[in-house]
Amino acid sequence: MLAPSPIPQAAPKRELSADHIRELLAASGYGNADAAVRERYSLPAGCGISLQFGEPIAENGNGVPYSTLRCNLVLNGSEAHSGHATRWTVDKAVRILAGGDRFSLAIEVKLVLGSRVFLDDILTYGGDAFRHLRLLIADARATLSAMPGADEAADSVDGPALRIEARYIGDLAAGRSGFVGGHAAGDGPPRAPAAPPRRRIASRERRMIGAACDCVSDELLPGLARSMRKLIARETASMRRPAPCEIESKRHPASTSHATSAAHAQPFDVAELAETLSCEPPP
Repeated sequence: MLAPSPIPQAAPKRELSADHIRELLAASGYGNADAAVRERYSLPAGCGISLQFGEPIAENGNGVPYSTLRCNLVLNGSEAHSGHATRWTVDKAVRILAGGDRFSLAIEVKLVLGSRVFLDDILTYGGDAFRHLRLLIADARATLSAMPGADEAADSVDGPALRIEARYIGDLAAGRSGFVGGHAAGDGPPRAPAAPPRRRIASRERRMIGAACDCVSDELLPGLARSMRKLIARETASMRRPAPCEIESKRHPASTSHATSAAHAQPFDVAELAETLSCEPPP
């Protein structure tokens, strides 16, 4: 009697985990990467991100001006999620040169990880999402450059904030950018504007927001993409690598040395994986 042939099973898909997020945040230099909390959320399908530049400029204890970039990032799978999700609130500071001005960009990130975010999906759609977000930043940067100037004193009264929002579900992407009204430092929460926000901006504020946009587009996003590529390459390699018992079970007494060498001639190609994701910014 012939033994029944085993039914081939599809390789399991690896999910993006809280440990992966913690590793990526720590590798990117964000503080409090280990301080994750579990909270209840109702998350729509897909991933969403918002970036807000141009908070009122202040000075730290050393007299160095700084501006704040606020980022909200939600990572969720292709289905809506209702229940507990993991949240991180992390931060880092980056020194930036804007024209002749040196300032510090304080980055505050709130990141929420929902459910069933697969590394395979990041590999498939991550490059397109990366390029889409950089296009939104470039478009906002062009709008910023075209705005008329204003007196430098206006900067400390009601500086506008540049906001970028984007959502991604599979191969679908949507985004927008624009200016939202600001508020004077120390006045508490932002006021709901009674009229459309002004369309004039102080030259120093323009330089600082523009430099912050360039930093995110040319340094922070590519750095995160490289870390993500390395993580996916490592996880994919570990899933493809057979266990020792599996290797022994596949050996056949009649196998030749040529067949054995051919089986080891095609290792997992990390460079090919990186090219597939294609997250590097264009030259």
